[in-house]
Order: sequence, then structure tokens, then C-alpha cells
Amino acid sequence: MFSKISFLQCMMLMGIVLLSSCKKDSKDPDNVSDAEYYFYGKLDGQTNLLEIDATGDYQMSNSIDASIGVPFCTYSYGCSIGAFDPIDAPYFEVYFPNLFDGDCADVDQDFSGLFHTGAYSFGDLTGQVLVRHWDGTELWRSDASGQVNASFEVTATERQETPFGIYQKVSGKASCTLFNMGGSSKKLEDIKFVMSFSKD
Repeated sequence: MFSKISFLQCMMLMGIVLLSSCKKDSKDPDNVSDAEYYFYGKLDGQTNLLEIDATGDYQMSNSIDASIGVPFCTYSYGCSIGAFDPIDAPYFEVYFPNLFDGDCADVDQDFSGLFHTGAYSFGDLTGQVLVRHWDGTELWRSDASGQVNASFEVTATERQETPFGIYQKVSGKASCTLFNMGGSSKKLEDIKFVMSFSKD
């Protein structure tokens, strides 16, 4: 009787191990993080993964820049992930300049629809996008000129209504060249991110 029970337990344990192994093998190879929010990219070949998780090593910060000349307004939305402590710690940011450009009265109802899926070009104009990186010393950004084989795509977007306000969860992927003020460049490739942009 004892040997039968032990045999059954061993068989069940082996089945669990096999099933878990199968799950690991079938994992999406593009899944670079299990965190809900993160920024991943290879900066000049060096892997950077900044995750919002229980360790609290990194935080997420929102920025909203508005130009209000009633009745017309423009709103730019940014989200960055970094340590932020000390204040000059490195971070990565995705920034949509002038994403809303229209009647001020429409910005609240249009907010979630602004972050459409699909391709965006790099630049400072309405409907474009910037990827920025503060390395602790200087700012690098994906200026429109000088981009070769660059791409930026929003792959998923989801409205989130929370006790703290309305947010848009945005997932995407990209590759680009970053430039500093002196014209030096760095390649930022294989970018994958999930970030949350605040309405207010």
C-alpha cells in the first residue's frame, strides 16, 4: 500500500514538473518582463530593464505640458521610468508632443482615443513621439533628423479609471537613435515598454 501511494505521488509530481516545463518552453520570446509596467531596451548593445515591481527600485512619473489659448489647447503627455533618487538618477521616457490639438472643451472626452495603436514617426510635431533618456549627466533624445531604420509602434492601449484619476495604459515597441546636444549619438534598439499616461 505504501509503495502504491508513493508511486502515485511521484507520478503526480512528475506531471506537475513536466507541465510547468512545457509552460516555460512555450513562453512568448518577446516577453521581456513579468512586471505590469516596464521599459526595456538595448542602449549601444547594453541591456536596460527598468521594472515597476515590489522592490521599489524604480518609479513611474507622468508629465503633462499644456498650451491653453481658449478655445484652443494643445496637450503633450509623457511617462518616464527611473530611480529618481537621487534627483539626477537615469531614466527613460516616452513623450507624445501635442497629442491633443483642438478645442479645450474636448480634451477630457478625447483623452483615451488619443493613444491610437499603430505606427508613429519621431519628432516634436502633433501626432509624433519622442523617446528620451537621461543618463545622469545629459539628455539624449530621438530627434526626427538622423533616424535610420527607426520605428515606433503602439501595440495596445487600455483606459484605466482608478481612485487616483484616469490613465491610459500603453504598450509598444521601437528602435531609434538618440542624440545629445553636441550631436553625438547612441542606438537604442529592441525597445519594449508598458507605461501609464495620466489624463490630469
